[in-house]
Amino acid sequence: MTSQPPSSASGSAPSPSQGGFPGSSTKAFVFAFLVLCLLLFWRFHGPEGWPALVSVIDDNAERLWTYPYFKFGRLSITPAFLTKSFVFLLAMALLSSGARRFFEARFLRRFPLDRGRSYALAQFVGYGVFVMGLMVGVEAAGLDLTTLTVFGGALGLGLGFGLQTVANNFVSGLVLLTDGAIKVGDRIEVGDLVGNVTRIGPRATWIETNGSRVVIVPNSELVSGRVINWTANNPRVRFSLIVGVPYDSDLRKAQSVLVDVARKHPKTLSTPPPEVVCIDFADSSVNLELRVWTIAGVRSATAYVSDLRFSVYEAFRDNGLSFPFPQLDVHLPPAIPSDDEPPAA
Repeated sequence: MTSQPPSSASGSAPSPSQGGFPGSSTKAFVFAFLVLCLLLFWRFHGPEGWPALVSVIDDNAERLWTYPYFKFGRLSITPAFLTKSFVFLLAMALLSSGARRFFEARFLRRFPLDRGRSYALAQFVGYGVFVMGLMVGVEAAGLDLTTLTVFGGALGLGLGFGLQTVANNFVSGLVLLTDGAIKVGDRIEVGDLVGNVTRIGPRATWIETNGSRVVIVPNSELVSGRVINWTANNPRVRFSLIVGVPYDSDLRKAQSVLVDVARKHPKTLSTPPPEVVCIDFADSSVNLELRVWTIAGVRSATAYVSDLRFSVYEAFRDNGLSFPFPQLDVHLPPAIPSDDEPPAA
C-alpha cells in the first residue's frame, strides 16, 4: 500500500514554482542581483573604475531628469518640471488651507457673523489664495497665455464629457456658499435624511444625522433638488405631539394639562407660546395636537420630544386622564323567528 502525500489546503501559500516569488523573496533576489553586479564590476575594473561608473550614473540621471517629454508652447515638460509643479501645488494647497484657518480665527471672530457666513467667507479666502498662487506659478514658469487659452478650450471640452459631474458639483458648491440658502450649522431635510450641515466642500456637503453619522451628499443634489431648511430664517423649530383622549374626557382639562407640561420643559420657548388644538374625531379617540417651539438642534430634538411624551403620560395619570384603547362597537340586528318556531305567547 503506497501512501500519497497530503493535498495542500486551498488557503496555503503557493510555492515559488507555482505562483512566482513572494514579496520578500523578490526583494532578496533583486538585492542579491545588485550585489553580484557590483562584485563583477569590482572584479573586472577594480577601484579605478568607480569614478567612471559614478560619472556614467550621474550623466544618465541628469539626462533623464531634464529629458523633455513634450513641449507646451515654449515650455518643455520634463520630469524636473513635473516634480516642481507637484511640490508647488501641494505647497499652495497647504498655504490656502492655512490662510483660510488664519482668516477665520483672527478676523471673522471679531464680527457678529453666524457660523454659516463665516465658513463661506473663509472658504472663499482659501480659494482666492490658491488661485492667486496658481497665477504666480504660471507667470514664473513662463507659460504663454495664448497656449493656455487653447488648453482651456480643450479642458472645457473635457469637462463637458468626462468631468461634467465634478464640474457641476464644484460650481454647485460655490452657489451654496454664495447663495446662503444652505449654510454650515443649518438643520435641513433632504428626502428621508434629516441632519445638521457640518461642511460644504468643493464636491459634496456633509450632513450629520441624529446618530452622529455623516452622510455625504453631492452639491448638485442640494442645488437642483427639493430641500427643507428648518433653520433658514431663525434657529427656532416647531414640533407637534399628537395625543388621543377618550370621548368622555374633559377636553379643556386635557388642553390645560398639555400646555402646562410644555411650559415646564426648559427647552420650550415662551414665544411663540405652546398651544393645543383639536385636529380629529377619530374612531376611538379625540385627537389633540400639542404644538411647541424650541431651539433644540438635531442631536437633542429626539430627546426633547421623548421628554414631552414622558411628562404627558405622568401628568395625565396624576390628573385622572387616560389614553383610549382601540375599540369597535358591533350592533347585531334582532333575531328573525323561523317558520318552525311557535309564535310567542
